[in-house]
Amino acid sequence: MGNFEKLSGQDNLKNIFVNAASWIALVLLLVVCVIVRPEFRNPQTLLMIAKQVTIVGIIALGMTFVIAGGGIDLSVGSLFAFSGVSALLVLKDLQEAGMALAWSEGGVFLIVTVVALLVGTLGGALNGLLVAVCKIPPFIATLGTLSIFRSLALHFAESGTLPLRNVVNGTDTPGISELAAPMIGKYEVTAVVFVVLTAICWVLMKYTAFGRHVCAVGANEKVAKFAGINTGTVKLLTYTLTGLLVGAGVVLFLGQLESVPNNAGNLYELDAIAAVVIGGTAMSGGKANVWGTLAGALILGLIFAFLNFTGTAPALKGLVQGVIILLSVLIQGFAFMLNRKRA
Repeated sequence: MGNFEKLSGQDNLKNIFVNAASWIALVLLLVVCVIVRPEFRNPQTLLMIAKQVTIVGIIALGMTFVIAGGGIDLSVGSLFAFSGVSALLVLKDLQEAGMALAWSEGGVFLIVTVVALLVGTLGGALNGLLVAVCKIPPFIATLGTLSIFRSLALHFAESGTLPLRNVVNGTDTPGISELAAPMIGKYEVTAVVFVVLTAICWVLMKYTAFGRHVCAVGANEKVAKFAGINTGTVKLLTYTLTGLLVGAGVVLFLGQLESVPNNAGNLYELDAIAAVVIGGTAMSGGKANVWGTLAGALILGLIFAFLNFTGTAPALKGLVQGVIILLSVLIQGFAFMLNRKRA
């Protein structure tokens, strides 16, 4: 009995360490950055990093569900651009039509939010249908929609960048500057939203049947089917949720910049995947770490900020990103083999 309790205690400690590994890495990385570069000793620098990673981080939350369910979504960056462009085009059309709601600051916020969330959700649902109903492999399906969404964004944003504030009949229309308010107390607005959404996704993953089904499908889809889980519905919902979070990211993006360039969201899919993998979610599916995704996004932000402060060529960002993803996957594979040997 004593040996059993000892083993159980060791397993619990190991699980705690594994789940907190990304946070431990974040703290160690932050310590190194503070020692090496004086810029990181300024709290404003850390707040700026937190603000910069939140949009990709929010998208990565959705990617966590997709990857944990055994899938992948390469279209999130292109869907981000298309959702933003769509929101501003609808707003402009309503303003030109003389709709009173489209001329008030609150109305602008409402219209942009609804359209961005709706387009993002529908785009995610399209991915889910292609994967779950049409049985197209996730990589191929989302590679196709990546091209579709990006082409649509490029087509409709002919000028290259669509502004939130339009001049209609000689009048400057209102923006949503209240979203761009830099602080709530001592915290960035977008950072607060990121943490709140992370908490919601964590509850959804850990304490709901949907979250358990996502991991079950990712671990072994055939076994999940035998257990009575509707695997198609689970897959559809994971991609739809990702699209919804893409739309949420668009709203925050517009709150900061009040415009959408047609290349918005470029390579967001790689940033999101990197954050998820660094955070401890298994690329093979079956295991999710939602809070780890938040830590993964912050780790990426720290690394890229460090590269900027040291004058590293921006072109090397992709190199660093690729190495990080490969190392994270290799570490996951090594840990899996160790666990199998011990079992």
